[in-house]
This record gives sequence, C-alpha cells and structure tokens, in this order.
Amino acid sequence: MKNIYPMKLYKRIFKEILKSVSEEVEVAPEELITSKTEDCFCARMAMCHCLSEHITDGEISRLTGLSQQVVSRNKILYPQRQRQSTTIRIITRIINETIDTHITAYKQSTNITQTEGSHPTT
Repeated sequence: MKNIYPMKLYKRIFKEILKSVSEEVEVAPEELITSKTEDCFCARMAMCHCLSEHITDGEISRLTGLSQQVVSRNKILYPQRQRQSTTIRIITRIINETIDTHITAYKQSTNITQTEGSHPTT
C-alpha cells in the first residue's frame, strides 16, 4: 500500500534527499533534477526507484518536477544501472536511510501524540 503517510512528510523527505544526495555527488540540489551528468542521472533514477516504494508515480512527478513518463522510465532502467554502478548503489543507500529516518521519526511522534491523549488504566 502506497502513501500511508501524509504528503507533507514526503515533501520533507524529498528536500532532505536533495540535500544529502547533492552533497554526495557535489552539485547544487537544483542540479540533481536538471543536470545531464551521469551522477545526476543516477541520482534521479535512484530517487524514482526508492520513492516508488512509498508513493505513486504521479506523486513522485509532482515532487520532483519530472514528467510521469520520465519517472516510469527511470524506474525501468534502475535495476540494470544499479548492477553496473557503484554510484547508484551509494545514492540508493543514502536515499533509503533518509526515508527510513523520517518515517521512523514520524511514527514515533504520532505514537507519542496518540498516547498523550489516552488515559492510563489502573
């Protein structure tokens, strides 16, 4: 099941992904989406692949500014490139860690909020 968390969480995750991955490939965050360099192309493929585990292609398209067609193409190309490229494997690890960190923090914060409202039974 996709998108079980609020879209604003994925927007925060995407901003953090841009920041972390751009540091790894040593480009400005905006360049990750527009640059034609191999590292940026790998980054876009990895972003589409990793985010597709959580949200739809349309939502990825809206977040990234890439067309749905490009998102789909990147997801299709990812497995072959992932086998061939160390860079894409490193970027994938960074993206998955970012997603996992944010989702874990969100789960903990919503769990705390829910228990604060409940009454203890004695």
